[in-house]
This record gives sequence, structure tokens and C-alpha cells, in this order.
Amino acid sequence: MTVIKKVLIILSFAILITNLVNAEELSMNVNSPNLEFYSQKNIVFNITLSEKVDILSYINFDNFIPKETILCKNCREYGFSKKVTKSFKEGYNDFLITARTNHSETSFPVYFILDSKKPMITSTLPKAKSFFSGDFEVNFREDNTQEIKLIYGNKEKGYKNETLDIQDCPFQGSLEIKCRKEVNLEEFNGKKIDYHFTIKDKGNLEKTSKSAEVSIDTDKPIIKSFNYTLSGKGVEFFIGLEEKNPSSVYFLDFFQSNREPRKVMLCSKMKNSSCKINKRLDKGTHPIILIAEDKAGNVDEKMSVIFVNA
Repeated sequence: MTVIKKVLIILSFAILITNLVNAEELSMNVNSPNLEFYSQKNIVFNITLSEKVDILSYINFDNFIPKETILCKNCREYGFSKKVTKSFKEGYNDFLITARTNHSETSFPVYFILDSKKPMITSTLPKAKSFFSGDFEVNFREDNTQEIKLIYGNKEKGYKNETLDIQDCPFQGSLEIKCRKEVNLEEFNGKKIDYHFTIKDKGNLEKTSKSAEVSIDTDKPIIKSFNYTLSGKGVEFFIGLEEKNPSSVYFLDFFQSNREPRKVMLCSKMKNSSCKINKRLDKGTHPIILIAEDKAGNVDEKMSVIFVNA
């Protein structure tokens, strides 16, 4: 080997070593996707690289069969100079973006949840035009709930809102969620209010329930009189209430102490908040709890004992 050839080999080797030492490590900036939640199926991609790469691709591990998807070849950016979007499936998306050259490779993990559907409110309580005392309820379907709000009031008193805690809302069948909120409506007693719920998911999609007007009654009924007369096994009851919106009067009969008490309906309709009715009871001592209920669900109770001799 000649001296000149040896010098050329040494110089070539030195240049190669110098290039390797001075070469910068391949780096990648994923500007988008960069959020935890998305509400649109088409996700913007914006990726820049420190040098031109042979292949830029990704693999979505949440697909039924994960496979490599090529984004671009012989490129230094993707979606930076021109907007580019890719569509993804609803739910979890866990994938890895990889850039490769003939001498280097770098990867960047991306994870997000795609939820493009608004929450679905299936029902609310109380029903419109009903009497109500303060126990609100909403049933809805949503996988990624962020906020549940109840808005209620009227023009005279103004409107208020209550935030419900999703942790206190149990799942029902078919992934339906039920939330209840008891509110003190004393200041609206005897008035009408309207109310509605709003449900917002983590992608900021929002659904509002239909507004419903209800009449507020926070006063419980008062059992003013309770009397009965016996005729054999027949018992004639006389009940009087102090209540503007009576609903029903019944009693729980503890005649058989080893069993659940029997519910005996006395009055399902009342005239002038009073009623008279006949019932047949078995011979013996009947400890009872008399219960009067109004149309808003307020109750009054009274304990008594009925002696049937025949």
C-alpha cells in the first residue's frame, strides 16, 4: 500500500469520526395532538423534526389490529406548513409516533380520549306542572362527565345554581347515571319556579335539559283529627288534615309483628282535606302508623292503636 493511499484512508476515517461526533441526535417535536380529550373526530397533526427523516409513522395500539400508518417519507415536518388532520375512533387512543433515518430513530408516545358525542339526558324530576318540595333528580348517559349543574328559580326571586358531584351519582342499568340533589326551597314556598340541568363532558360538549315549571310546597300536612268507630270487623275511619294540596292517607298495620307491616290505603282522594271510609280488620290489637302525604311528597305521621273485638 502506497503512502498516499494510507494517508487517504486515514483522512477518510478521520472525517467519518468527526461527522459522527458532530452529528446532532435526531429530535422530534409533537405540537399536536397534545391534549388529553378531543371532541372532534378529525385530529390536527403538527410535527417538526430536527432533520429530514426517511419515514415518519405511527402505530395505534388501541386498534383491533395495530399496524404502522405512514405519515410522510423524506420529510422534515408534517402538518407544520400545511394543516393536516387524521380521523380516530371514539374512546381511548394510545399510539406511538416514530421518525427514522438510516442512522437514527426517535419515538414519542401520544394518548388521548376522543368523545365527539354530547351527553344524553334521559329524564329529570320533578315533572312539569307538579307540586314539589326540593329533591331534584337527573338521569343521563356520558362516559367522561366534567360538570353537572342544576339551575332553578323564578324572575321574582332570581335564579340559583347547584353543582352536583359525579362521585355521588351511581350507575344504573345500561351505563345510565342517576344524580339526586336535595335543595332547600323554603324561600320559594307557595310560588312557582322553573328548573333545568346542564351536563358538560371533558371535551366541553354540553347538553341542557328541557326547562320545567313546578309549584313549590315545603309545608308538611298536619293530621288534625283521626277517629274511628267499630262495627264487628268493620272499622269506619274519619280523617281531617290541615293541607292545601292533599294527596293520600294510609296506615302501616303492625298486627302481625313477625312480618313486614301491611300498607292499608284509606284515602286516595280527599274533599276539603278530609275523608271518611270503611275498612275490615282482623280481630285483635292493631298498632298502626298513620301517614298523610301531600302532592309534593311532604308527610306527617301519627301512631295509634286500633282494637277490634269481633
